[in-house]
Parts: sequence; structure tokens; C-alpha cells
Amino acid sequence: MKIIRYVMIWFLPLIVIGGLFFPYLGFLVLGMMLFFLPLSFYKGRYWCSNVCPRGSFLDIILAKISLNRPFPKVFVKQPFRWAVFFRL
Repeated sequence: MKIIRYVMIWFLPLIVIGGLFFPYLGFLVLGMMLFFLPLSFYKGRYWCSNVCPRGSFLDIILAKISLNRPFPKVFVKQPFRWAVFFRL
């Protein structure tokens, strides 16, 4: 399964950069979400943790450059979360 994660890393930059020149590429993301949503009822987070291009990119690339600092406590508090949710 690790090989497919390294292959999927390249789809995130492809979709982000390719979407600047070919906006219809964004429909690929919508199609993947609609296709894999029913799969989540049977396999749980299989797509997100194993095959998703964004998840693979975050797990493999950003984990290497992360500073591994603790998460600021203000971001976890309920008022801040609601403010972000409603964009106050």
C-alpha cells in the first residue's frame, strides 16, 4: 500500500497547478468525493488514510518538514472553533 501513497503524492500538485490552466480538472476532485463517499460507509477512512492525494501529501511530504510542536490550545477551544466555522 505504501507504493500507491507515493504515486498519489503527485496528484495533489497536478490538480492544484493544472487547475490554474484547466479549471475543469476540479470536477475530478468532486467526482472522486462522490465516488468514495459510499465506500466510507463500508471501509471507514480507507480512502483518506491510504489513497487520498491530499492525505498522502500531508503524511509523507509535510511530516518531514514539520517542526512537531504542540498544537496551540487556543485553536482547540470551542469559541474559536465556532468563530472559524461562522467566519466572524
